[in-house]
Amino acid sequence: MREYKAHSTDSKLIISYDLEKGLYTVSEDFSVMFPIENQEFSKDSFYDELLQMGRLSPELSNKFQNAIGKIENSEHQAASSEEIYLRNRTDELAWYRMDFILTVPKKQIIICFTNITDSVKYTQHLLKISRFDELTGLYTKKVFNSTMDK
Repeated sequence: MREYKAHSTDSKLIISYDLEKGLYTVSEDFSVMFPIENQEFSKDSFYDELLQMGRLSPELSNKFQNAIGKIENSEHQAASSEEIYLRNRTDELAWYRMDFILTVPKKQIIICFTNITDSVKYTQHLLKISRFDELTGLYTKKVFNSTMDK
């Protein structure tokens, strides 16, 4: 039986968002992975900082804000998740699953980042080998016939 490792170094990438104060606090590991000088930001300055550093695109910034908007006004504990890619400290694009957890209704949201880059690459590899023959690099018979039918 394969054992699942519940904790990894990536699970320390955490942001806490205080809804009452409109204040983001990033974990030390987050500020190291995405070089940020401060660890506390107002709502607007947090997005501006990531945009100016080239870590986050405007489209992804909106996705991030919309995910928070989905749960921030809930009367009960709530959660949602999104997948997003960010440039890390070495300027590599990495895929992350962000879990948004409303821990205290209308007071606090915790955002946990899990690196899913390997999983995304594996899925892309599976899609590639389902469409192309590994030996020849040509379309598989099924894909070729489907293309010819069109």
